[in-house]
Amino acid sequence: PVRSPEHHISLITGREDYARYGTHASPPKPWTNQRFVGVCVAQAASSPSPVPRRIQRRRGGRRRVRVNSPAMLVVRGLAAVSLSPLSVDAVALGNFDGVHLGHSAILARAASFGRAAVYTFRPHPAKVLAPARAPALLESYDRKIERLRAAGVAVVIEEPFDAAFAARSAEAFLVALTEKTAARAIVVGADFTFGRGREGDVAFLAAWCARRGVVAAVVEPVVVDGAAVSSTRVRAALGNEA
Repeated sequence: PVRSPEHHISLITGREDYARYGTHASPPKPWTNQRFVGVCVAQAASSPSPVPRRIQRRRGGRRRVRVNSPAMLVVRGLAAVSLSPLSVDAVALGNFDGVHLGHSAILARAASFGRAAVYTFRPHPAKVLAPARAPALLESYDRKIERLRAAGVAVVIEEPFDAAFAARSAEAFLVALTEKTAARAIVVGADFTFGRGREGDVAFLAAWCARRGVVAAVVEPVVVDGAAVSSTRVRAALGNEA
């Protein structure tokens, strides 16, 4: 069937706000009504999270209470976890730029294990490794965190990405990740790579996890209209292929 550009963008992202607002305007806050099409994201926390309430005063002294999204812990890199592990059941790895349908499938798989964390990077690795070819971000880093909170993620680890971090081996990265999170499952997309020179891939991850009793969960791409949903495809649909 023939679809409008707006319908196509909504279909591959699972969110109408992309089509309505584009990449630069501010989309709705996560506590407003949003329509998610296709993949539903399961609640990540194994027990109900506290719901913070923000009390604001209106003119005339009257008060209103706004209920925000469930509380989520944001950690500035694994180095910030010093005293005890984060104690999550699963950790999902990736950039999660735009939090589209493909990301939602990864989040849902992580949530299936229980309390889930997302491990992501700031800045985008390409900004450090290949600045001239670094893609334009679909959303700001702070907006990404809001999206992940709205999806029910319990913990976000936002790793500062620099040249020193890029030089770490895949083995060293996985050791630090599992020690700091105590996760029993690591969830990635099928094309995920990590470690110095991208030496780690899903085969490396599966072999490493098998030796240590950790589940390596690889999520296949979400296919819409015969093609995999990706941040690159969303950029192209929005007319920004940078």
